[in-house]
Amino acid sequence: MDKGGYQKELPDIWLTDGNPWEVKRSDIKFEISFGGKVVKEGGKSVWKPSQKVIAQAYDNPIPGYKTPTVGNLRLWDALPVTEFDLTAFNAGDYDKSMLEKEKAECIVAVLYPNDATPEGKELRLKQQYFFVAASIADVLARFKAKHGTKWEMLPDKAVFQMNDTHPTIAVAEVMRVLVDVEGLEWGRAWDISSRMLNYTNHTVGGCPRREVPEPAAAESALMFLYFSNLTGHARGAGEVAGQGDGQAASEAYGDHRDHQRRLAQVAEGQPDRRGQGGQDRLHVHRARQPVEPG
Repeated sequence: MDKGGYQKELPDIWLTDGNPWEVKRSDIKFEISFGGKVVKEGGKSVWKPSQKVIAQAYDNPIPGYKTPTVGNLRLWDALPVTEFDLTAFNAGDYDKSMLEKEKAECIVAVLYPNDATPEGKELRLKQQYFFVAASIADVLARFKAKHGTKWEMLPDKAVFQMNDTHPTIAVAEVMRVLVDVEGLEWGRAWDISSRMLNYTNHTVGGCPRREVPEPAAAESALMFLYFSNLTGHARGAGEVAGQGDGQAASEAYGDHRDHQRRLAQVAEGQPDRRGQGGQDRLHVHRARQPVEPG
């Protein structure tokens, strides 16, 4: 507590002496990209990122209560692709020699970084995407190792539960991987991804069941952050807005234009804003909404 009686946050450097319960999986790591541009190569969209980091897996056994069953919680650390720039160091630019390592470590240094500043908003978006992309890459790699490219089986083998709005970039990431990386046709990828993604909404609104509350501030992200950090997904968000939003919102809410507006990928009249609430509530197999008492 500070002198005024308010809570004061302090960092908890809990990994200084290591974590005896975790197992580093040195054989499980994935490259995660940010920024750059999307170009056409041979009629295919290819993301040319400006930054890459390595997602390193750590496994944590979770024993069941009064049962021999032990689950596994897989966590991710962010590592630089190039840990040390010897050329910069020898040139006397010592800060630059460690820059890539520092930029990677910032992504996972603090969970839910303060987003009151533009820099904080950018870091939070990068952190959300980093964890989502690593988990999706891990699951898809295991699926392909066992089932190859039999993508129609994917919803039967892997289902993601998006817990509120933080991981909803999973919709765009799954679509990006299936379409841009695996080469699936858009409609086929849309069908597969919509059957493997579920959503839990933690925003309780004082409105009827089929009423749609205005998205919370945390559910919107400035489009420039998408274009500058998740370049490969900003294009997909626009395509979802054009194809998915209209179809899904119309099926769910008929001619209720106000409901459709609130669920839009790109807010009407606000082309620089993108609502995450729309993609997760419409492009899912099942959605759970808490019921307000009374």
